[in-house]
Amino acid sequence: MRIIVKKKPVKSSKGYRLKISTHKLIDKMQEIMQCSQDEVITTACRKLYGEIKVNSEIIKQYSNEN
Repeated sequence: MRIIVKKKPVKSSKGYRLKISTHKLIDKMQEIMQCSQDEVITTACRKLYGEIKVNSEIIKQYSNEN
């Protein structure tokens, strides 16, 4: 008889403290997305990173033109 053990994803706690308003926002997003807090935060960070990257490229192009 074999025992099947599922591996849990590796998480590293950094001990960040968030404001209560941030926790509430994460909870609202979690309800909409139907996923874990970690997935909500990861998705939000990736989206924000993409927007920052695009905006910084636009700013660089604009400053090079002037």
